[in-house]
Amino acid sequence: MSRIEDWATATQKHEGFYKGSRSYRNNSPGNFRYTKYTASLGANKGKDDKNFIIYNSYEIGFNALKQFLTDACNGELRAYRPDMTLLQFYGVYAPSADGNSPKNYATFIANSLGVPISLQIKYLLDIQDNFLPHTMKVLSQRDPIWAGDYIGKTKVTIGKQGCTITCISMLSDYYNCFHTPAWMADNLRFTADAKLFWQSVSEKLCFDFTWRGYSPDYVKIDAAIKDPETAVILEVENYHWVVALSKVPLTKIYRIADPWTGSKGLSTRYRYISGYATFKTKK
Repeated sequence: MSRIEDWATATQKHEGFYKGSRSYRNNSPGNFRYTKYTASLGANKGKDDKNFIIYNSYEIGFNALKQFLTDACNGELRAYRPDMTLLQFYGVYAPSADGNSPKNYATFIANSLGVPISLQIKYLLDIQDNFLPHTMKVLSQRDPIWAGDYIGKTKVTIGKQGCTITCISMLSDYYNCFHTPAWMADNLRFTADAKLFWQSVSEKLCFDFTWRGYSPDYVKIDAAIKDPETAVILEVENYHWVVALSKVPLTKIYRIADPWTGSKGLSTRYRYISGYATFKTKK
């Protein structure tokens, strides 16, 4: 799955798609001018008094926007090249000569997608999460259901120091043998200060712990992300663990599922990556 739909959604928001706006009235989230090309993207009612296309429905207009973005990334449009950066793309899509700010537009889209404005648009066809949203729960160690539970035989709670086992719990969902962080706290093995014995993952779960790296080996991390049988969690700032979902191309930035917030985000919310651990489907 590409980031095209996310890009289209962010574009719709920036274009001001709300009741009463031009894009809303015209069922055109991309606010397209009427051309032979934009007319070819879906059933339409022609154009309004300012030469903006009017699509027959919102669904048609949104699909037209997605197709336009896809065609731009594939080099099928004369004005756009696949190696354009987002900033260059918006210099054409929303030129300053028309009273726009291409940099502000590009920055809004880049922030929405979690990528830099220097990203070449062709990569937006290929960015994908190793763990799709419907195949992996995103959990928080601070969920009141288990936040107060002790880890192993210690007096350390999951809410305070359960980031590692919450990551393991998320992975257990990905590998189709889901157990909660509370189950992990009761069934895995830990040191006296609540640190996980990694090998206990292999002993108790349907997937194996394979490697613990004490510094970031980006080649191994990236290879793990690309392999659907392999999962990787990242240690950040020498104290916290997060699940790596995908890599932002041409960077050392990763999309992550963060057990502290219970949400997805970017690894740049932390200062640096200090280590990693990998896991693999049992044979």
